[in-house]
Amino acid sequence: MQIKNIGTLLMGGFLVAVSLFFLYKKVYGFSIILSLLIGLSLIIYYLSKSLNKEFIPLEEIIERQKKHQNRITRIFDKLTFFDMFMIWVLIISVFGVTFYFASDEASYLLYAKSNQAVSTLADSIYFSFITATSTGFGDIIPQGNFKTMAIFEVVFGLVLLATLTSKLVSIKEDAILTEIYEISFNERLSRLRSSLLAFRQNIGRMMSKVEEGSISKREVDDIYVYISLFETSLNEVITFFGKSESNIFLKQVDPVNTELIFNSILQSFQKLDELILVLKHSRMQWKRDITIEMIKRCITLSEKLFEQLNASKTIPEKISNDMNSQKRRILASVKDGLL
Repeated sequence: MQIKNIGTLLMGGFLVAVSLFFLYKKVYGFSIILSLLIGLSLIIYYLSKSLNKEFIPLEEIIERQKKHQNRITRIFDKLTFFDMFMIWVLIISVFGVTFYFASDEASYLLYAKSNQAVSTLADSIYFSFITATSTGFGDIIPQGNFKTMAIFEVVFGLVLLATLTSKLVSIKEDAILTEIYEISFNERLSRLRSSLLAFRQNIGRMMSKVEEGSISKREVDDIYVYISLFETSLNEVITFFGKSESNIFLKQVDPVNTELIFNSILQSFQKLDELILVLKHSRMQWKRDITIEMIKRCITLSEKLFEQLNASKTIPEKISNDMNSQKRRILASVKDGLL
């Protein structure tokens, strides 16, 4: 590994030395500038490898690569087809302008038929476009260092053209995927609200049995099963409202559904509080350690959810304040029932 790094340094130093020698002799050209840049890049690469000798775990390397790819993907996905098309046109135009203003006796564009140098900006940009699209009519020929520059433009232009084409194809795919995601997202919201409703219905049936005196000791001991399902629902709510807004792929819950879900959570705690009062009034022994622990976890999750709601400012402030007031009152009553 050290031999390879030293070889990188020697190659970089050689390219820089040769390039500086030609520049000192006042011999300028695209190839010389390119060699200087490559040499400097190799030296910087060697220095960065030498300064960073600490051991980096494979998992950390993979994580860094994922973050880098995510940044590139995020930038690419934010660009529309029109944005990418204009970037492609701009870059090709820059090459054309470079062909025109960098023309000298050693490097220039030549008309194939008249054997004269190209003297207009329009023809330079025209050559740039037919080069980037690999059309190559042959009416204009690059000379000198412009040959190397034309090769770079062909490669760069084809890569940009392929990216532009993939963006055009992905427009329809994005529309289909967005529709599928929308359906899946709404289904998850519906299932979540249904699970909270099912919890309240189960608690309501249990309250009826307690009041009728028909509930068994086993059913009382198994209250934690329903509370466990409630805890699962609260954890799923966190996956909806604990998302980062910087991630463009994650849809945010609209204010209407946000208010419905948080009201449903409050109603569920209200139902749980009523059940605790009924059990206490009936003098039934229901306070198992696992049941108390699960209720406390549900209270903690609800506190976290309301903190996220207050930070997001998804719903109007008046409604948010009313819901927070109800939450404090209901949770205080539930906590008192656990004592």
